[in-house]
Amino acid sequence: MNERRHIIAVVDDDDIFLIIARRMIGICAPNWEIMEFVNGERMLNYMNQNMDAEDKLPDLILLDINMPVMDGWMFLSEYEKIKIKLAKPNQIYLTSSSIDSKDTERAKMNPHLQDYIVKPLTPEVIKKITNIR
Repeated sequence: MNERRHIIAVVDDDDIFLIIARRMIGICAPNWEIMEFVNGERMLNYMNQNMDAEDKLPDLILLDINMPVMDGWMFLSEYEKIKIKLAKPNQIYLTSSSIDSKDTERAKMNPHLQDYIVKPLTPEVIKKITNIR
């Protein structure tokens, strides 16, 4: 019996963070497929192109706040418009090195976010969000 494939999308323009995320996910959630996008616009375009393809959409999205072209907040605003059309739901976690209370409060108010993760990623965080005990 085949287990359902899980996909995690990492949306971040920081090469170092992408390397760390790839390594952490590979160690803590080795059965998860990893997709990478350098900004929110590329992630949004991918989702629009694949909105009917459940097997191509991510289960989890790690979304950076500060990126060029389309930042995390702009992505969330556009995501709200397409969310209902997607073949499967996505859990979105905002990631940032910012500990600014304005960012954390804004994240708490956004109904599309599961949580706010302060960088760097840790094995505990990856295990928690991928439900691996």
